[in-house]
Amino acid sequence: MQYGEGVAVVFTLNRAAHEAVFFAMKRWVQRLFLALVCVSASASAAESATAKHPAGTPPGFGDFPVASRSGAIRYATKIILTSPQARRYRTAITNAGKMAPDFAGHYRVAIWGCGTDCRGFAIVDLISGEAYTLPGAEYVSGVMGNAEERIDYRRDSRLFIITGAFDEKREGKYFYEWTGKALRLVFTGPVAKDDLSDAATRE
Repeated sequence: MQYGEGVAVVFTLNRAAHEAVFFAMKRWVQRLFLALVCVSASASAAESATAKHPAGTPPGFGDFPVASRSGAIRYATKIILTSPQARRYRTAITNAGKMAPDFAGHYRVAIWGCGTDCRGFAIVDLISGEAYTLPGAEYVSGVMGNAEERIDYRRDSRLFIITGAFDEKREGKYFYEWTGKALRLVFTGPVAKDDLSDAATRE
């Protein structure tokens, strides 16, 4: 190989190496840019959620929206009772599985009475047929001086609110997010009560 040819080969190799480094750097910068965009979007979403629902305050139904469904629901042909409690209330849950959805898009809440101001419940997936209960809570009873709904929910939200006492022991206002398989506790607050002593005094 002559001297000129050797110089040309070296120049070509150097140019190829520089181009490889350039394109590698370009890809790295692009990935870094995309990562920064994702981080910025996540931070903005978190700030928006915080502004909408400040820490230490109870959530609202609008904090857990459910996308609207198009078309009719294809109902399950069989109800699947996923807990011993659900099996004890088979009739109430089976009947609920034939009704229109009233919770979190395609679910129906089955409710049965258990005495004065007392409720038991299960959440029925109208599509899969699975019925879920809340572990460790047989029923929810009322609290003296509180007239709120014991169980509150909406079709367009995943938020599920329970106000009262679990099995007459644990008293509070409990806010749950429905995950699709279970209720996840997201906030607990006190039960609002009327001042019964003032009412008695006025009488």
